Amino acid sequence: MTRSSILVPLLSVSLILLLLLPPVSQLSIVTAQPAAEPISTAPFSLAYIPRDAIAVIAARPAVLMQRPALATLRDTVDGLSKSMLNVPLTPADVTQSAMVLLADDRTVSAAFIVRFASTDVAREFLAGADVGTAVTFSGQVYQRQPNGWCSFKPDARTLVLSPDKVALRRCIAAGKTGATTTKWAETWRGVASRDSAVLVNTSMLRGPLGDYVGARIQKLQPNAGRGGFATPPLTYRLAPLWQQSEHVVAELRVSDAVELRLVSQSASVDEAKQVHSALLTAVSVARNALSMARVSVARSDDATVAAMLQPIDLVDELLEDARIVRQETQLGAVVHATPEATRRLTKLAAPALLAGRAAGLRTRSLNNLKQIALAMHNYHDTYKRFPAATQLGPKDTPRSWRVTLLPWLEQQALYDEYRQDEPWDSENNQRVLAKMPDVFRCPMDTAGSTATSYFTFVSPRQERGRRPVAAFEENVGLSFRDFIDGTSNIILAVETKKPGTPWTKPEDLPFTEDRPLPKLGGWYPGGFNLALCDGSARFVTDQIDEATLRRLIMRNDGNPVQLPAR
Repeated sequence: MTRSSILVPLLSVSLILLLLLPPVSQLSIVTAQPAAEPISTAPFSLAYIPRDAIAVIAARPAVLMQRPALATLRDTVDGLSKSMLNVPLTPADVTQSAMVLLADDRTVSAAFIVRFASTDVAREFLAGADVGTAVTFSGQVYQRQPNGWCSFKPDARTLVLSPDKVALRRCIAAGKTGATTTKWAETWRGVASRDSAVLVNTSMLRGPLGDYVGARIQKLQPNAGRGGFATPPLTYRLAPLWQQSEHVVAELRVSDAVELRLVSQSASVDEAKQVHSALLTAVSVARNALSMARVSVARSDDATVAAMLQPIDLVDELLEDARIVRQETQLGAVVHATPEATRRLTKLAAPALLAGRAAGLRTRSLNNLKQIALAMHNYHDTYKRFPAATQLGPKDTPRSWRVTLLPWLEQQALYDEYRQDEPWDSENNQRVLAKMPDVFRCPMDTAGSTATSYFTFVSPRQERGRRPVAAFEENVGLSFRDFIDGTSNIILAVETKKPGTPWTKPEDLPFTEDRPLPKLGGWYPGGFNLALCDGSARFVTDQIDEATLRRLIMRNDGNPVQLPAR
């Protein structure tokens, strides 16, 4: 995975910290609080933000992490940033970050805009953004990377990236003018010099997208309006939040306490009244949901689940004291956390961030396996068989399947650089080794490691049908017809911590029926990721019994096994 995509976890951490923001000048209808001394910073730009964006969430990570209320989280966030990105980058290195939400006729996608603190920091990351295929669109060149992420460099310190090429292209098309001529741009300018700013363009949450939002909400109240119930459907009662408002600004003020502030702007007083009623309903529904969650959590014997009681109680406490006020066409709301509640909030946030880090890294490793599986299938489409675990080149020189797959991982140039008539550790091929694609490295591994984290099970080459064997045999590629037990229950590749195995070295996990199984996983507690021969990938608990694991490895033992439901 390239650095442009692994930058997203840092942005996510920073944007989560928007729960700890400075004041919004428009919230005059809420009792004023002493403001922190403003920090001189360039306003958040609307450049490259499409006019029809659903939401813009912007932050200054370098400033946010200096807030006193975040002091207890600073070391945690810095450590998370360095470990998740595998480089010494922290929020202090990012002066501005923004997440832009965009909708099409089917889904909602996100684009990220990053402004680095210095050209030195930018140079390291922007160099990583050049990995991939150059694509020209609307007179500009962007990079499409092997994992599907796309990135665009407007200038020497700025990066625009998205996992959706359509979203990135919409940002490129918006250009430097971006959303500066929208009706909500004036509202944005009122908060653009703050440490953080959030704007929701609720006028876009109408029509098909609004119907989708309504349908999702209605699932919370499936029986409303049926069987004699007099209560209107939940969707109907909440719909004014997006149907009768033009846009919403929400921020938080931080000192030794935290205060959430929200302003909704409607076109008329009548519409503002409807939004007022809907927001009161939303608070009531949220508190009822928390009450049900509290009961469910209390019934659990799982210590991890039981730990959720404290944050549930804290959120309920904040909502109980929420104040909602209407003034003409504006609606204001405030949720205040006392200094004691703020200390509890930050204390709970640290373990939540650590848990989120572990889950995020595990998901990234799972995505690596999905890319490898897709490359295997594309190779099969071309040659009607999977690559051999070890292929023989000129002079019978062995070559790893990881090298063979490079063209199917958008690494053709690296593949061409590899000399197939030389050993994997020749002087030339050592230079290729040093350029290890991220797809072969577990995100938990150290930066710069050239050891692979993903292996196949390999059986000795033998006559067909003699003994149960794995998905790969030495020096021979197999086709789908060789998988007698099917492809949805046979391991294609597995995540394993096996230090000292360079990614170009033709070495994997030997397998025979009577051979002890190697230790798998090791990167995460509780289990490991694997890819199946049908192209899917999943996490498997390390409690899986050996007999089941062996059947998952063997492609022709006549005993297909079904993995437990996820």
